[in-house]
Amino acid sequence: MNFFRSLMCTLLLVISFNSANAQASPPSQAFAQLADKLSAIQSLETSFVQTTIDENGQPIQVIKGDLVLEKPLRFFWHTQNPQPQTIVSNGDILWVYDPDLEQVIIHNANQQIANTPIRLLSGEVETLKANYQIERASIDGVERFFLKPQQGQEEFEQIVFEFFENSLVKVSLNDSIGQRTVIDFVTPVINPKISDNTFEFTIPPDIDVIDERKQRVAQ
Repeated sequence: MNFFRSLMCTLLLVISFNSANAQASPPSQAFAQLADKLSAIQSLETSFVQTTIDENGQPIQVIKGDLVLEKPLRFFWHTQNPQPQTIVSNGDILWVYDPDLEQVIIHNANQQIANTPIRLLSGEVETLKANYQIERASIDGVERFFLKPQQGQEEFEQIVFEFFENSLVKVSLNDSIGQRTVIDFVTPVINPKISDNTFEFTIPPDIDVIDERKQRVAQ
């Protein structure tokens, strides 16, 4: 499920600030600061714009959509044309619905979300110190946290979380094949009250269903 693993975006964020004017934090302090910010996010609702950029710095795809997230591991992700897709997790089951393919793939949520940036947003703060080297830089009220995976975790090269006035406004990631993805949160609302129904998915009629959970058990 390569789309989901890069879903939280490929990119080594092109830093536009002057490092001479930025305030940097030592690694231990950066971890504590990021952990505090992520721990404060119990739920999140936002529209977003996801931009994929090739190795030459050229945008190759722009997708708009909506994201709703609630700890632990519950989220709703929906993208519009030209690549409509809906990904829903209730914490146990994860559905990936591709209407163009008339197909739904069902996964074990915990296994599928492992080693993805969305796991960090979903409450796995304690994995930060064990799995990532963390640096922080701040300028003009914008805080950026740079996460580089430890050895053996190299599915992507770097994740960047960007906060403005304690609100998460951007997540970005640089993947292992040289592409960058940037997800800008356009209308972020922190800790809204969300209906449980948001994190359930009803499979449409006449749709092919592939249950990866059964295949794993069979193996």
